[in-house]
Amino acid sequence: MKYLIKGKIIVLLLSIMLLTNSCIGMYCILSDDGGSFCSEVRRKSNEREEKRREKRKEKEHRKKMEEINKNKE
Repeated sequence: MKYLIKGKIIVLLLSIMLLTNSCIGMYCILSDDGGSFCSEVRRKSNEREEKRREKRKEKEHRKKMEEINKNKE
């Protein structure tokens, strides 16, 4: 029973952290404030998006190479 309660508390804390991060990001996107905090949030967001794009491109490239290799055989 103790572990169940501890697990619920951990899940609750993690969900609060994720909600806070998303609210901060949304505030910085919607605000016109040019402060250093929001510029840092935007920079990190752009870096994450760039990494996602790179992974997508790598995945597409791997699929194409696998198809080419499969067609050669």
